[in-house]
Amino acid sequence: ITCCCVHPDLKNTHSQFPLPPKPSCCYPEKDLPSEGLYFERQRYSSAQKLCVYEINDLDRQSPKLLVNSNNTNAAGKRVKSLGDLLPYTNKLYDGTLKERLGITAGMCIMIEYVPEFDGDRYECQFSAYFGEYGHISVQGPYTSYCDCVMAVTGGTGIFTGARGVVKCKTLLPTKLFYEFHLLDIHKLPAKLTQTPVPPTPDVIPEDHKSTS
Repeated sequence: ITCCCVHPDLKNTHSQFPLPPKPSCCYPEKDLPSEGLYFERQRYSSAQKLCVYEINDLDRQSPKLLVNSNNTNAAGKRVKSLGDLLPYTNKLYDGTLKERLGITAGMCIMIEYVPEFDGDRYECQFSAYFGEYGHISVQGPYTSYCDCVMAVTGGTGIFTGARGVVKCKTLLPTKLFYEFHLLDIHKLPAKLTQTPVPPTPDVIPEDHKSTS
């Protein structure tokens, strides 16, 4: 069972789907968007799936925390708070981790620290750039403590007119896996729809193996 973004009004449902050490969540895997939760089931079944990895090698001065508050905890330590900004840019790889496709670039606004999960909730906008193929624009909530779902709001190149959703799985703070489900675009190149490497924290891109 994976975990979707937790709405405050749904916190009383956490105990239904235990997933230690991550928090349990409000919907089981079968009800996530790939099964039509946020789209009409018939229409969503025609969506094209595109999987990619986002990798932060800590070589791009990313992310950059821009502090807009001076809140501290009981010990006097500064804590992230509502309004803090987190611009970032990372490397984008195909689902097989054999080829680097481009970069991600975006901005997240801190909404709240969630102490029961020792994690943060953000509102984010970002673009995934696929080189000559174009880019996909995304907007929605990101939670550091569980999987989340964001909206695809458009794109360019072969992604022009794209709509749909993307499921985001945080494997490590520096490693994320995205599963896009895209509507209203032409058939994607086979190169972009290959079966992905199963997302686990220890996966690494092919071009990293020679230096590891």
